[in-house]
Amino acid sequence: MDNTETRVEPIDAVDPTLPKIFQGKSIYAATFIGGPLAAAYMIAHNFKVFGDSAKARSIWISSILFTVLLFVVVFNLPANIKIPNVLFPLVYTGIAYGIMHYYQGKQIEAYLQKGGSLFNGWKIAGVALISLLITGGCVFAYVYFTDPVFTSSTKSYGTSENIIMYPKGTITEAEVDKIEQSLERTGVFVNSRTINVYLDKSNGNYEITFAMLENSWNEPQTIADFDTIRQEIQQDFPSAHIVIKMSSQESYDDVKKVLN
Repeated sequence: MDNTETRVEPIDAVDPTLPKIFQGKSIYAATFIGGPLAAAYMIAHNFKVFGDSAKARSIWISSILFTVLLFVVVFNLPANIKIPNVLFPLVYTGIAYGIMHYYQGKQIEAYLQKGGSLFNGWKIAGVALISLLITGGCVFAYVYFTDPVFTSSTKSYGTSENIIMYPKGTITEAEVDKIEQSLERTGVFVNSRTINVYLDKSNGNYEITFAMLENSWNEPQTIADFDTIRQEIQQDFPSAHIVIKMSSQESYDDVKKVLN
């Protein structure tokens, strides 16, 4: 790969009939702020101007697949793995710059030499902003439709407003109320503090999920206390099985331990 930065200014007068293009160094900020889709737009636009629509399509497909893969990796990272927030933007920004410079560097140079011109900063900022809004909207939609906090119904109880969240249409309010009575009887729900739990039902069995402090799901005494609570609740539901799940505080789906 040619690692020499392309820094070329047009020698001849600018030809206003030629479409504007993006230069390698302009991809830095746009991609860092707007994500891989911003890079795809800029690189694909250049390919179209250079008469290579096939590569433009390939860039879009590759960028979309890369973005999906990035979401999968980010949303499935274990909670105990701490990665600096800036790492991923630095990686995909570097990749985008490398692709543009390697595949388009000489074409950009030749295009500017014959009178082509570059988009200004406002255009680059617009690409970054629109890409950021699209990516942010996709992230919000993913979280909204997969996170139980957004997709569940809720009922609150007592003066401290203890909350039970449960999936819509899966569990009746009468069942939720009966679980609440058990939680109150066993001392989980009290009026001196607020407790939130997520209740689900699978094959006729009730699964109660508690969001826990970091690593508390590995403490023997905590495990013993919650197993005792599970057994006491079980007495109120002789025809169903009670399961208690311990999750991280980040998400009820991030289950760390199951007591059944």
